[in-house]
Amino acid sequence: MRHIGFSTQTRDIEMLRQAFDEGLNAVELWCGNPQTFDDQRAWLKELRPILDQYDIRRSIHLQMFNIAEPNPGIGAEMIRQHTQELEIAGEIGAELAVIHPGMPAGAAAEGYCPIPPVVEEKVKAALASAHAVTRERFALLVDVASQNGVRLAAENLRMPPRPFGMTVTEAKATGWYGGGSTIDGLEDLMSVDNRLGVTLDVGHALLAEIDAVELINRLGPRVLHVHIQDATGEYDAHNEVGDGTVDFPSMLAALNDIAYSGLLIMEIKGADIDTYKRSRDRLRGMMPEMVSR
Repeated sequence: MRHIGFSTQTRDIEMLRQAFDEGLNAVELWCGNPQTFDDQRAWLKELRPILDQYDIRRSIHLQMFNIAEPNPGIGAEMIRQHTQELEIAGEIGAELAVIHPGMPAGAAAEGYCPIPPVVEEKVKAALASAHAVTRERFALLVDVASQNGVRLAAENLRMPPRPFGMTVTEAKATGWYGGGSTIDGLEDLMSVDNRLGVTLDVGHALLAEIDAVELINRLGPRVLHVHIQDATGEYDAHNEVGDGTVDFPSMLAALNDIAYSGLLIMEIKGADIDTYKRSRDRLRGMMPEMVSR
C-alpha cells in the first residue's frame, strides 16, 4: 500500500508535477462528457508521458451513469460511451476503471414511512430489476475493459433512495437496499465475472452502514481499489483524513491482511496539495509496518 494518490479533473500540468514531486505517486482521472471525449483523449495522451516520467500508477473514474437504466436505447448509449472511456483508459496506461453499480430508475422511494405493503413490494421489485440489469451490463463492460488491459471495479454505493424519516437500519430490514449498497449485493455482482473487482469507498460504507473491515474480509482479493475520504456518516462529506469518524487503522489493517497491493486514492473536496500531503501522512502514520514494504 505504498501508492497513495488523489482524484482529480485538473488540467494544470504544474499542479500535477508539484503533487508528484511531493511524493504523491498515484492519480485517478475523471472522464468527462461525450462532447469533450476527443479533447479529453488528446489531453490525456499529452499527460501520459508525464505520468510515465514520474512512474505514477493511474486509474480512471467512468461517468456516473445509472447503469441500470431500463430503457434499452439509453442503455446502449451508456455502453457506447463507457467503451470509449475504457479505450482512453488503455491508451493512457490506466490499470483500473471505477464504475458505479445501478439503482432503480426514478424515485422508488415515495416519502411514505411506515411503508404501505404495495410500496414496499414495488421498491423490492425495482431494486431486483436494477440489480439484474447491472449484472448484464457489467458482463459486457468487463470484456471491453479486459480488451483494453484495464480492470473494472464496482464502487460500493452510498444508498438507494428511501422514504423520508426512514433510517438506514429500517431500510435494510425492508429489503430496500440492494446492488452496490450491501456486501451481499457486491458479492453477487462479483459472480458476474472473475475479472470484476470492487472499489471500496470508506465514506460510502459509513453512510450505508457497511462495515468496511467485513467487506474486505469477505471479498478479499476482489477488493482492487480504495477511495479514501473521511466523514461522520451524516452525508457524503469527502473530508480530509482525520476530519471524521472513519476507522482507518482497522480498515488499513484488514487491507494488510489480504496483502492489498492496489491504490489508495484520496477523494477530498476542495483539496490542495498540502491537504493531500497531510492526509497521506496521516494514513502512513496509521500503517507504519505496511509502508515499509
